[in-house]
Amino acid sequence: MRLPNFGYHFARLHGRVVRSLYLWFLRLIIRRRIRPPRLVDLDVFAYSNEQALPEQVASIRSFLRHAGRPQHFIVVSDGSYSAGSIRLLEAIDPSVSVRQVSAAALAVGDERFRGYLENHPTGKQLGVIMNLPEARPALYTDSDVLFFDGAAGLQELLHQNDVSAYYLADCQFSGDDRLLRGLDEEQDPANTGVLLLFQRL
Repeated sequence: MRLPNFGYHFARLHGRVVRSLYLWFLRLIIRRRIRPPRLVDLDVFAYSNEQALPEQVASIRSFLRHAGRPQHFIVVSDGSYSAGSIRLLEAIDPSVSVRQVSAAALAVGDERFRGYLENHPTGKQLGVIMNLPEARPALYTDSDVLFFDGAAGLQELLHQNDVSAYYLADCQFSGDDRLLRGLDEEQDPANTGVLLLFQRL
């Protein structure tokens, strides 16, 4: 006799309940000010949408608490954020602002890719990443990334810019393998959910 995987289903239920409560109390959560421990000479960019609002708020607050206050924390919207949600995000901290994705995507010069960069979710994300950094080193992060005490180490990485980028290693290649020129390109895959960029790709 097979038993249902109760642990898995309870964990998913627990996650949904916690997320719903967080969303319900979002306005109160945002009112609780965070005193960032330091200033970080870095711009942070997150590609995000209305559905990811609670995760995005939690991500920003965790960065402020553990890494510090960046020069700018720019939430790049896919166009779905409501005016009310934009106000909520920008109320988190003076460093936070919301930008529409098209401003970043259109800066990629090749017209052949314009449709992909403007309309496809992955294309919009790629358009954002391809245009980083802007004025200073840039950290790109997905909306659901949480930061902890170790994020204070970002400050040290900013002074070790003898590489063009740092990235979060992934456990396996999860892209479209038709784009690979050889099997060796499957080695050491990058998780594009966290990228520290010192120069453009």
